[in-house]
Amino acid sequence: MKVAGGFEYKGFVGGDLALDAQTGFIDGRIVNARTVITFAGRGPSDIERAFRRSVDEYLAVCAEENVAPEKPFSGQLNIRIGPDLHRAVTLAAERRGASVNAFVAELLESSTTEKSS
Repeated sequence: MKVAGGFEYKGFVGGDLALDAQTGFIDGRIVNARTVITFAGRGPSDIERAFRRSVDEYLAVCAEENVAPEKPFSGQLNIRIGPDLHRAVTLAAERRGASVNAFVAELLESSTTEKSS
């Protein structure tokens, strides 16, 4: 599946695509993992195959070494905000009868979901 700026496969997102003008290869990397996972290919279909192959190889190496692979997008988001904003968010969540997590999640979802006109 294509996503903005790259591809998605088994929860991993490939992006940071760059064309090497001398070799004609498109280089990319997995953008939602701390582990450096790269891929390269010539043209759109080749680069997508290379991306999927890199993800499969990463998962195979993890299985072979009996190591748990990274879970992209764990669902935890740690942010730092000032005390005044923290207080305002907490009070706004209380007024809505929601937890801070639920309140912030709702705000983030509404600001990142495309609105249909």
